[in-house]
Amino acid sequence: MIWMSVGEPLYRDLDRMQTAARGLIDAPDKKGALHLDPSYVPSPEIAEVDIHLQPGGYALDRGPDDIIAGVFYETGGNVFSFGQGAGKSDSKAGVIFKLLDAEFPEIKPLRILDLGCSAGAASAAYAANFPDADVHAVDIGAGMLRYAHARAEALGVGVTFHQMDASVLNFEDGFFDLVVSHNMLHEIGAEKRRLMMAEALRVTRPGGIVILQDVDTRMAPSIVHQVEKDWDTHFNGERFWNIYNNADLVADMYGAGFARSDVAEHDMAAVSGINRWYIISGRKPV
Repeated sequence: MIWMSVGEPLYRDLDRMQTAARGLIDAPDKKGALHLDPSYVPSPEIAEVDIHLQPGGYALDRGPDDIIAGVFYETGGNVFSFGQGAGKSDSKAGVIFKLLDAEFPEIKPLRILDLGCSAGAASAAYAANFPDADVHAVDIGAGMLRYAHARAEALGVGVTFHQMDASVLNFEDGFFDLVVSHNMLHEIGAEKRRLMMAEALRVTRPGGIVILQDVDTRMAPSIVHQVEKDWDTHFNGERFWNIYNNADLVADMYGAGFARSDVAEHDMAAVSGINRWYIISGRKPV
């Protein structure tokens, strides 16, 4: 059913989409940039999983113009979520804007990093919401990033996309005012998660903020809700779902170097729809 509703229509229209994407990526007046690393080998713990039953997963790359990983991710996600959160005002980023206004009003970020950006929905939202900011985004898949870059250009916002692992970032110390991730915590294992948190802290300036958002399964109100959420572990390619649900993320943030007084967990309602989001935040010590 998923393949019939998503896969077949996408492949029928793929030539047109790839031509349009290439035009956006090569446009002389484009606002952002795309940096792919031909020598980069995507992390097997992620690349070997057909996440969300998406053929080839996040890391699928079938050639220099391939965008199918990003097309699958965004279109399949919209089918799965009944179209909630599409567009440049992505709902996951929207809840972070609310958190920044409520808890960190003094933060006016001029350099933003989006970790594990996938198809770039949140990345575009940050660029639209902070038009004076230099927005960067990283992910492991070249096909995913080509789509994300073309998507941002089609929306008229500038984002610089990089192919790299969030646990090994090629940015200098203290470069960013704000580092974020969206729904990445449940897509990586415990060791990579701890390395990612340490790297996020390293590339954030003193006094800057790291905010990691994810699904609300850690705060599921009953065992019934927990069992329902566990369905994805077995039937939707979510290898690390329960590792995320049972992790002591506060301890991981402490271990990465955040001060205990500067780490907080948040349970927030989505900007639209009935979803809730789990968020953990930390300020880099001054």
